[in-house]
Amino acid sequence: MKCSTILILTVLAITAAACATSDDATRSITVSGRAEIMFVPDEAVVNLGVETFRLNLGEVKDENDRIVSAVLAATKQSGISVDDIKTDGDV
Repeated sequence: MKCSTILILTVLAITAAACATSDDATRSITVSGRAEIMFVPDEAVVNLGVETFRLNLGEVKDENDRIVSAVLAATKQSGISVDDIKTDGDV
């Protein structure tokens, strides 16, 4: 009888330990997700540069100013606001 009592108590202890362990193991939070956003871009950044090679500095400046003025005029004609155009120098 003593042996069977020890055996029953051992089985109960193991079962209780297994139940306690399984309760702890099943307590979890799992989060997963996926997102995709599609939109129409409202801004574009374009960097341009002008280089002119001549022996006379005055001719180079005049030619660069003419080219930059033409690019700015084309930009404005395409509907881009003057407030959205930035230059590094005076034209």
